[in-house]
Amino acid sequence: MTCAEESSTVSISPGSRIRRALGVRLSLTDILTAPTVAELAAVLRDKGAGAPSTPPRPDTARDTSREASQATPEATPKDTPHDSFAPVLPIRSSGSRPPVLCFHPALGLSLPYAGLAARLGPDRPVFGLQSPHIGGSSRLPASVEEVAEEYVGRIREIRPHGPYHLLGWSFGGLLAFEAAVRLRAAGEVVASLTVVDSRPAVAGERPPSESELLTDFLDHAGVPHPGTALTPDSALALARDEGSRLAGIGARHLERVLAVMRNNAGLAQRYVPTRFTGPVRLFVGTKGATEDELRARAESWAPHVEGTVHVSRIGFRHEELMDPQPQSEIAAVLLADLEDTERHAWSGTTLT
Repeated sequence: MTCAEESSTVSISPGSRIRRALGVRLSLTDILTAPTVAELAAVLRDKGAGAPSTPPRPDTARDTSREASQATPEATPKDTPHDSFAPVLPIRSSGSRPPVLCFHPALGLSLPYAGLAARLGPDRPVFGLQSPHIGGSSRLPASVEEVAEEYVGRIREIRPHGPYHLLGWSFGGLLAFEAAVRLRAAGEVVASLTVVDSRPAVAGERPPSESELLTDFLDHAGVPHPGTALTPDSALALARDEGSRLAGIGARHLERVLAVMRNNAGLAQRYVPTRFTGPVRLFVGTKGATEDELRARAESWAPHVEGTVHVSRIGFRHEELMDPQPQSEIAAVLLADLEDTERHAWSGTTLT
């Protein structure tokens, strides 16, 4: 394996973490409490969502009594489905280019990729793979390989044959990598594989505690929390104190999300990648990391890649990488990669 590294000097203000897809931050609370397209459109409208370049207005509480007919078509991606928990989320199903297939992070949901889709142009379909357990499936998978095998089947229902463009952030990077290995083994063309701030597990790492999972959950939901240990009850109490819609999720639905997060953490620890033949684009969030840590993240893929790992540094923390500014950075590089791979494919040249 060879590594090619690129640097980014982009910085981010502390307040920008409150924004996510489409110029606003779509918290997990928004998704869980607005599972239909009309409800989600109302959330986005109340958050001031519009074109990615439009500055969002301050976040406000959503009036759930508003009629769905008030939602504007521009408020949400054109092809957002009626069920935001579906195993396949067609963020944009139209377009003549080969789609980008996005794999969910540990939370099990792919809607954070909506802002990235908006930056890839109107002719590029984007689909998200999501945990079936979030939508009600009772069985949790036993390995990354099992998840990837199921998702490869769903991918081939969308697009029976390549070329395939695969992308995954965090835990989704492991899923994208394993799916790419399996598609290649089946004789399919994986035109691009993009891993966003993910690495194979390090021996000796301990699994996250329930309190740590709840802290991560509240971070994604935009709820401030103390540094003390959390329980599901105390997390919901914090949500109520902050006036967050997270309080409306209820203990049962929160436990389902935590079960997915807990299981995915275990899957990540047990996963040992095999070998992928071809180039990999690796984005690395640099904020708060030492040079040695950044180098280790890139080198961790060396035993598993037969090809070049192109490393792009993004000046944000891991949890910020699906916010609008880093999404713009990632999309610019990804667009160039997509154009390059498709140009070579059309000319009959094989990339290595």
